[in-house]
Amino acid sequence: MIVARSQSIAAWVALMTSALVPPGVGAQTFTVTRAAIGGGGLPRVNSGRKEAGSTVYVEQIHGDASMALTYAATQNLVFDIGPRLTYFFQHETSHHQKDSAFELVDVGLRAGMTLKF
Repeated sequence: MIVARSQSIAAWVALMTSALVPPGVGAQTFTVTRAAIGGGGLPRVNSGRKEAGSTVYVEQIHGDASMALTYAATQNLVFDIGPRLTYFFQHETSHHQKDSAFELVDVGLRAGMTLKF
């Protein structure tokens, strides 16, 4: 678990991340898969801003999930490809203004290369 402190918002944010990486059988392995899930949240806190003389409160939720097939060309060079999902939600409220909400859902394909040196 990673705990980070935001400079602009006086609150602690806990991020929980886990990954499943089966051990490879050596160089040039095609069928190794990787899965990861992570995310965090910020409860309703004072944002440190004021609008129309009223304090603005904010809350956030964030989540990520991914899977990948990997190909280890050598011990130090690995290629991977797979789907990923990102979710983000932010909600702001104040006494004199309507609620403001933002939601993002992103699904995509991730391709990567890792070079260890």
